[in-house]
Amino acid sequence: MTKRTLLFHTIATDTINLTGATSYSIFADASEGATTIREKTEAQALHWLFGNPLFKKDFCQKFFPDAPNVRHYLGLQAPFTKSGDKPGDIDVLLFNPDQPHQAAAFEAKRLKIETSEDGTIKINRASEIAHGIHQANHYHILGFHRNYLLMILLDDGRAQKTVNTLMRYASGRPVDEIFSIPWIEALDPNIGVVYIRVNQTIDKPIDDTYIISYCIDKEAVRQVQTDEMTNKIRSLK
Repeated sequence: MTKRTLLFHTIATDTINLTGATSYSIFADASEGATTIREKTEAQALHWLFGNPLFKKDFCQKFFPDAPNVRHYLGLQAPFTKSGDKPGDIDVLLFNPDQPHQAAAFEAKRLKIETSEDGTIKINRASEIAHGIHQANHYHILGFHRNYLLMILLDDGRAQKTVNTLMRYASGRPVDEIFSIPWIEALDPNIGVVYIRVNQTIDKPIDDTYIISYCIDKEAVRQVQTDEMTNKIRSLK
């Protein structure tokens, strides 16, 4: 396997309560017994991400020039699919209502990553990627203007205790293999590939301290969206 180096764009935050103190630490280690980010379901992770205005604006502007005008829909079926049909739900749909003929659809797959104190990396649900590729191929058949496979890496790095380290991402061969899988499976060449990584750096609630980074690893090939598909998108409320 050839290691691939990806360039991620990063958004980070840490909540600071100002109480008159003259100094404070950002991303200082804490022990608050916070719930791991890995417990979020795929749907919960998507709602958490797109409910974050910083992330939504930054992410959408990579696909649409007028990012503030972009609408997002999560977990759609009607009018695009119905229960039991492939590809199932449309996990993420982005479009500018002024240009509904240029929608972008994303088939999402969640991967759970945990690093132990000894550096051992455990990745769960990696086997789901092949299914995600199959589903993304059906997005292209449905006829959205742009279609992407979106992999969400929920990365709990709290066990890493390296002093003064801002990002505690898992790294090494198991992660490199994740970044390589889409290129060795039967992904339609017109479909793009996007990674979103949510890193839990310290033992504080994920809403208070997080690092979100994303990488558009491969741009989707644009196709002419049918009038039927565009009318379905216009019908969304």
